Amino acid sequence: NYYGAAPAAVLALVKTASPTTYGSVGDVIVYSYALTNSGAFPLDGPFTVTDDKVAVTCPDTPVTLAPEESIVCTASYIITLDDLNAGSVTNTAQGQALFGTTPVASNQDSETGTASQTPALTLDKSVAESSYDSVGDLLHYTLVVTNDGNVTLSNVSIADPMLGPLSCVPAQPATLDPGATLSCTDSYAVT
Repeated sequence: NYYGAAPAAVLALVKTASPTTYGSVGDVIVYSYALTNSGAFPLDGPFTVTDDKVAVTCPDTPVTLAPEESIVCTASYIITLDDLNAGSVTNTAQGQALFGTTPVASNQDSETGTASQTPALTLDKSVAESSYDSVGDLLHYTLVVTNDGNVTLSNVSIADPMLGPLSCVPAQPATLDPGATLSCTDSYAVT
């Protein structure tokens, strides 16, 4: 007689993400985790999913999954500035169930969301005086550069060939998060 190996208890995980792109801090990616009993034996709960980035919620019922039955667990992930700067966010999950008292782990499944990065700078230059009439009159300039994009910019600096070394806050070159500014001042003596 030939005795083959007994069919194994198998839990399969398919993870999906919506949306798969993001462009702002606070954007939300919703993950779905489909757990399917792909084996020949019933699997018992609690059915759980561990994800390296988020806490996953699974339904309390059913208590048992018959072969080919599925449940869907969910989680949400909120995009951070670090995720925008990195250009993508990847997280990996794995499901768990029980076969009697024996733990059964699913395959691991990963999803990657991709950032829509839009680096941008704007410069505003102004002068305090509206006119001058003598050699040596001082014109006081303010130059402000703003990070209008959605990612952090480094080595940001301002230069003006008509002005000397600029006095800047923060000191340049600067690292600017979205919405942050570099403000510089100097005076010019009329010739």
